Amino acid sequence: MASDFTSLGLDPALCAAVQAAFSIEKPSDIQEKVITTALGLETPRDILIRSRTGSGKTLAFLLPILHRLLLEHRQSGRTREAARMMGTQLLVVVPTRELAAQSHQTLERLLAKLHGADHWLVSGTLSGGDRRKSEKERLRKGVHIVVGTPGRLVDHLNNTERWAKQISACRWVVFDEADRLLDSGFEKFVKEILGALGKGRIDRLQVCLCSATVDGKRQDLFGYKLTDPLLVSEGPLRLKAADTKTLITNDFNTQLEHFYIVSPTKMRLAALLGFLEESFSNATPQKIVLFTICCDTVDFISLLFNDPTFKMLPKDVNKFKLHGSLEHKTRIETFNAFTKETRNCLLVCTDVAARGLNLSHVSCIVQYDAPCDMNDYIHRAGRTARQEETGKSVLFLMPSERDYIPELEKKNLKLKKLRWEPLVERVATKVDIKSAEKVTVEETIPEEDLTTVNLDTRKRIFAWLEQLQGKIKTKGQLFSLAKSAYLSFIRAYATHPTVEKSIFHIKKLHLGHIAATFLLDEAPKAVAANRGKEVPEGKPKRDEKDFKGGKGGKGSKGDKGGNSKGPFKPKRVISEFDAGDIDAVFTRKLKRPK
Repeated sequence: MASDFTSLGLDPALCAAVQAAFSIEKPSDIQEKVITTALGLETPRDILIRSRTGSGKTLAFLLPILHRLLLEHRQSGRTREAARMMGTQLLVVVPTRELAAQSHQTLERLLAKLHGADHWLVSGTLSGGDRRKSEKERLRKGVHIVVGTPGRLVDHLNNTERWAKQISACRWVVFDEADRLLDSGFEKFVKEILGALGKGRIDRLQVCLCSATVDGKRQDLFGYKLTDPLLVSEGPLRLKAADTKTLITNDFNTQLEHFYIVSPTKMRLAALLGFLEESFSNATPQKIVLFTICCDTVDFISLLFNDPTFKMLPKDVNKFKLHGSLEHKTRIETFNAFTKETRNCLLVCTDVAARGLNLSHVSCIVQYDAPCDMNDYIHRAGRTARQEETGKSVLFLMPSERDYIPELEKKNLKLKKLRWEPLVERVATKVDIKSAEKVTVEETIPEEDLTTVNLDTRKRIFAWLEQLQGKIKTKGQLFSLAKSAYLSFIRAYATHPTVEKSIFHIKKLHLGHIAATFLLDEAPKAVAANRGKEVPEGKPKRDEKDFKGGKGGKGSKGDKGGNSKGPFKPKRVISEFDAGDIDAVFTRKLKRPK
């Protein structure tokens, strides 16, 4: 292990900037391997970087490139003005606007600590946050390092003529969170970007793919052939030719503990609430991120937890929400506010926050819905236990999903079981026994055994649910949102890949119990039939400030509302990974089951 960055052969001025900007003296394992490899290459080769989340991959790919640019600038004798006209030298492509903003902030902090003649590099973002006119003006003046989302980059390649002509001079392109960018939905944009970079080139473009779950066997990018790619990863894998495929590899954080809870479906909301209450009762402030699979569920949980009449969470818990349907400004403000928060706080979000984001001092990740891609389990969990911190990830499962645990364990993950009963009992103690006495305990399906908690607790929880189901009918916006969230959840659940259908299949779900988790007492068919009808408070306004994070968006992009005839009506599903001007990156249609 290197004692400092200078011993790796990096420029001393750059090493001093790293120390001043981030107070980092020693490189991480992956930083040492990538820097040593990149600086030691006699001829350019493409590099695949795979390491655990929070290990410092951004600096790992940035530092060798900045080192070369600084040395070449000194040797050339160019003035700062002349250097500005070099054009874009490095292009960093990321899947989300939040990650673009974070990567750019990291870069800016580093460049700001380069002084004197070394202070000449200019960076910028293209992610749809500013007006195109402002972005065009910056590109016209000259930007050496551009961080952007695929849709916005392609937009400027097609419409900013001067930059499009100069882009072939770009020497490096980094695809951060590469496995997400190489999903089929981004194919069109990745092809256009690589096509523009390769047009009329004399020298060779160097490509870097970077992710915790990058495919080490990849040899091409949608037809663009990689040049003798090298796989650089942490731990015993060291450096090797890219001939190994490990979609999930346990180069993971030893400071990260993995837990799971299998609770009866109808007890699911009570178990979640009990877990959050228990966590926030800790003497040390807790920072928790809660993941769901669709935007409408985020909106529903957010509004429910923030409504004082439901008394879901302690008043001192600051609540935030984040998903791809929110306005860009709101998303960035929410990200920054949650990152800076030091008190008890909860961020409810979709997988738009699962990739690459350093949310700072997160103590726990709650995966309330299992991800639709097993790799996303790792990326979600990676929002905690970053750098030298500790953290835990808790996965909530329904009884029909319990076989997901052995599949995760096959990927070298060690998960510990947490009991759901104490969590539910914690909620039950708040329910008046008199109201519970009137409740009839229903028969339950065999795989969802409720008898592991006593009859009194079951009655209290069912009474609690009945009270909430009654209250929600008086809340027009929340009631309508509960229906939307239920339908969106069913549609999203159907998008689990074929290889996971034996675990995640709609036919295995008790739809009535699923509806109960959204506080609906109607039969599933009735929910679908009544979708879009007027509610007691009139037409709900989805743009009300229901949560910190400001205005709500259009709801789940997988649920466009309308006169749905049932929860399985075919829909055009649009990814909530909103990358600039991207229109639709996932168009699979769902079929009504027989």
